[in-house]
Amino acid sequence: MSTRPDHSTNHGSDTGSIGTTTVRDREENGETWLEILTTFPIGHGSMLSLLDRTRCQLEGNPYLVPRMGPTTIARAFKNRRVGLHDLLYSPRASWRKHAARLLDMIRRFDVQGLRQEKKIHDFDLLFCFSPHQIAYVDIETTALRDAKVFMIGIGTIEDATRTLTVTQLFARSFAEEGAIVSQARAILGGKACLVSFNGKAFDIPILNDRHFYYASRPIVAKSVHHVDLMHDAPRFFQIKKRVGLKQLEEIVLDLHRVDDAPSYLIPAIYTDLLLDGVPDGFGAAVESAIASRSLDGVPEPLVPMLRVIKHNLLDVKSLHDIAMAMLLKIKAGGSTPSGARRAPRLDDFVGEP
Repeated sequence: MSTRPDHSTNHGSDTGSIGTTTVRDREENGETWLEILTTFPIGHGSMLSLLDRTRCQLEGNPYLVPRMGPTTIARAFKNRRVGLHDLLYSPRASWRKHAARLLDMIRRFDVQGLRQEKKIHDFDLLFCFSPHQIAYVDIETTALRDAKVFMIGIGTIEDATRTLTVTQLFARSFAEEGAIVSQARAILGGKACLVSFNGKAFDIPILNDRHFYYASRPIVAKSVHHVDLMHDAPRFFQIKKRVGLKQLEEIVLDLHRVDDAPSYLIPAIYTDLLLDGVPDGFGAAVESAIASRSLDGVPEPLVPMLRVIKHNLLDVKSLHDIAMAMLLKIKAGGSTPSGARRAPRLDDFVGEP
């Protein structure tokens, strides 16, 4: 494997609190692609501790037991707050049996067994995974059907250094699609849990299809746990209407994108870039745009594509931030902590064009 010279940029003087971006031309086994690595500090404490909050929430939820509702709790326990552990000592054998079974599965991190429970959602099982086993995934494609993948964004966490690293794999031509899909599999191969937005219906099926085209096998195994925030986040925040990721960002993170690349235009923007030809200095232009927090000075033909790269980066970062907002709300007992420090967002580091 060979790696060509890279461009590293500090997003400010304090890399520990601001983050860095590295743009590299990659080559491996005769295949080439562009790789963009961006790191962000994580404002919360230990993520492992936060993930464990989902376990505490399950253990404290007596309604996971069939036919257990508020009226039953009030009558049997005189409105006392109870959890699954309390039901182990209840007078009804069926309650004791079911509570014991649930607690045993929780203790054993039995993801497959817990997923069979109707009242347990995918997000509730994050306690079963270590931070390094989780990946946040978002892709950009040339179409909604029979699409080629030209950019794959993958976010991973290093709990020890409290950083989120977003790896963007970019195909500068259709010929590089196989390389970025193969590299995505190398990154996702060690992950046991994925977090996406509409990834169950779109991102992962397309990635599996494209990797099967090149390597005759899917990129993500069926055993990998998948938290799709398109379903879990609105339910968690009691949002009654159907919302997209941008709307969810506005509601949960108070994040409002400015001059963002519209999703419906992204395939055309990429096609135009290929028709014009990707210039040799494209990687440097990406690095310069992020470093300067502006698109000023960027050649006009490259501006739309750089907005797409930022769009993908923000999508992946927001997946992490929304999941963290959910965990912090659980930690606070169901309400957002008063005066809580918000997680750093992309626009703290990448200025609007």
